[in-house]
Amino acid sequence: TNVDTDTPAITGPEVLDGSVGPKGGTVVEAPDGARIVAFAGKERLSLFAHDPALTWQPAQEGAQIKGYPTATVLDDGEILAAGESATGVIVQRFPAAGAPEPELELTGYTTPTIATDGERAWLFAVRDGRVVSRERAPDSAWSGSDRVEIGPEYGGGYEFPNALRRVDDRLRLVVRGDPNGNQAAVLAYERPL
Repeated sequence: TNVDTDTPAITGPEVLDGSVGPKGGTVVEAPDGARIVAFAGKERLSLFAHDPALTWQPAQEGAQIKGYPTATVLDDGEILAAGESATGVIVQRFPAAGAPEPELELTGYTTPTIATDGERAWLFAVRDGRVVSRERAPDSAWSGSDRVEIGPEYGGGYEFPNALRRVDDRLRLVVRGDPNGNQAAVLAYERPL
């Protein structure tokens, strides 16, 4: 009700997904309003859109996933979302108008995160204990092989990479380090584009 205070009153809460079980989601800002990409409904990568009339629209359902949704917005307003599927990682494109389209499926990968500079995009995921990436060109073509971003030299066993969604001249992410070591570690990583 009042954003000038540190303790604004929350009004008009709305349930976007009433299904039971562990869920997750991420919020992105599209040119025409807020969007939530979530693990929702029938265990699908789902997009909830908040329109200018300040109402939430029913979800657009995409690919079946089992969790860890992540998303970013391209300059043309399209949303690239990724989630962990039963066999690996799937990237889904939600166009500004029309049905969602799967773009990339990778078997044997876990815990994806995605970033963009507006035209290109980068998918980071864990595969065989390493943090690897794939790049999406402006023409929507994904690279055909992995680039190893973080190898075994820092202990391996990496989990849950989290990239800065909008990049400038550098890619930046954090990742959980070796959970079997004497202490949990969080590694920060960056490289030039």
